Amino acid sequence: MYKNAQTFATVCIVACTIANAQENLIRLDEPEKHFIVTTFTRPLTFSVETNRTTGFNWYLEQYDSKLVQPLSSQYGIADILSKMWDNNEAVGTPQLNTWTFDILPAAFAVPTITTITLRYTRPWQPEIGQQKIITIFTQP
Repeated sequence: MYKNAQTFATVCIVACTIANAQENLIRLDEPEKHFIVTTFTRPLTFSVETNRTTGFNWYLEQYDSKLVQPLSSQYGIADILSKMWDNNEAVGTPQLNTWTFDILPAAFAVPTITTITLRYTRPWQPEIGQQKIITIFTQP
């Protein structure tokens, strides 16, 4: 399908950076998501479905601070979800938690794989919930 790895990487980079919210939307039923990042595609922004009315929230559980720096986490309704549900103000309506991370220069010294782990849980029941593993492949 692809003639070489560089062509594949280029296609993946373009797919991940197109201004299309669906490309960087991580659904609740997806356990993992992969992104390819170059120095030109920093910072990395993605959104995770959430529903805070249930008491659940996304928490940053693990990341390599030498390679990744969290910049922000914002909660709210995005255009993509408002198109899916007619009444997006109703209690229980899913919303998005949008995360932004800077991929630090050390991650680009050589091609690197690193992960970010998020946990969807309630503060009073940390043993329940689910994890999302975001795998980041860097291309110098």
